[in-house]
Amino acid sequence: MYAVKPVIADEMTPKDWGLFFELSRVIHSERRRKSKFITEEEFRQRKTSLLKNLNFSIFLLEENGRLAGWMGYLSQIDSSNHSFGILFLSLLAAENPDQENRRIIARVIAGEMEKMKHDQFLFSSSESKMVELVREFGGVKINQKNIYCLNVANLNPEQMKTWADNPAAEHLGLKFELYEYLPEYLYPEFSQLLTDLTGDIPRENRTINPLQTPEEYQKSAIQNRESGHFMMHFLLFDQENNLVGMTNVTVPNRPKAVMLQWMTGLKEEYRGKGLARWLKAKMLASLLEKFPDSEIILTDCYAANAPMIKINLEMGFTLETEEHEYLTTAGQLHNFLQKR
Repeated sequence: MYAVKPVIADEMTPKDWGLFFELSRVIHSERRRKSKFITEEEFRQRKTSLLKNLNFSIFLLEENGRLAGWMGYLSQIDSSNHSFGILFLSLLAAENPDQENRRIIARVIAGEMEKMKHDQFLFSSSESKMVELVREFGGVKINQKNIYCLNVANLNPEQMKTWADNPAAEHLGLKFELYEYLPEYLYPEFSQLLTDLTGDIPRENRTINPLQTPEEYQKSAIQNRESGHFMMHFLLFDQENNLVGMTNVTVPNRPKAVMLQWMTGLKEEYRGKGLARWLKAKMLASLLEKFPDSEIILTDCYAANAPMIKINLEMGFTLETEEHEYLTTAGQLHNFLQKR
């Protein structure tokens, strides 16, 4: 018998946290992640910060009192002001349910999802058993998103220097600025550009375009600080100090941490001039200067985003994982739950 138990930080006992930590550590190991798993204290701190600062909910999946996995929901608003949820789902490798049990688990998950009162849900995974669960309650594949990995030792310093010396940037009067934490006066401009760039990303399906607001960015910044992460923002400004481009990196505060690079993009009028490659090269050079013991950098990219894939491959990133993005609507969840 499968059931879910909500994670409420103030009500979790040390034993509860220990079991949740061990479950997550084993799943991390089974997935052969590049990063070293964090300590139990860091794990508790990060999960508590997520629950406190973001619209995030966590549930433990139990089978007859034994932990079998966990799921989370991040509540967001899209650019059309519709609510949607992002579903996170992790099961132990031993949990490889047959069709009957898969349907049982799917009903438990869908029942919790329906309570969230969202119009739509997004889910991404590279694992077939996770995808099969989502398909049970009507999930439809809309995009493919790939994870790329860069081994810093494979970087070509001379090639990076060539890219970082792009004369177009100087000709256009563009200024490159690095912020370890974004100053509050830049929140509105940064949030608007991030929303615009997210909506512009080449992908198969554009049904959902997340809305980034200054308030949501501030929550995210607080959560990252409390979790011991650096939020590195590499920003590009024009001659009037308008923000026209960005690339960003999340850096865990520990030696040889695996970094996550996200959202490299420019306003439309600055594209096609080699500036995205230049911006990413400047970012890598700055990162390696600040964190000389860096070994691994990960980035994600939609499979349809050919220009960014080309840049990633030229810089030495290699394909790590292929993930599939699924969309489920509130109507599909309701219809599934009505079936007997």
